[in-house]
Amino acid sequence: MATARFITVGEISRRLDVPVHRISYVLRTRRKKPEGWAGRAKVYSVDAMKAVNMALNSINYDRGDTT
Repeated sequence: MATARFITVGEISRRLDVPVHRISYVLRTRRKKPEGWAGRAKVYSVDAMKAVNMALNSINYDRGDTT
């Protein structure tokens, strides 16, 4: 049986190589709810990380960032 894998905002930031404040902004403005809590840290699914990455790519494209 596979266990669910949850990640924190900091881990999403590390995996996507994006500052934490940008991850937090996307999660807040796109109304992504955490899957739960690990102590005091909110945890998100890997699918949420993929959605954050797509949102950041969209923001970067709209801003004209091509890197």
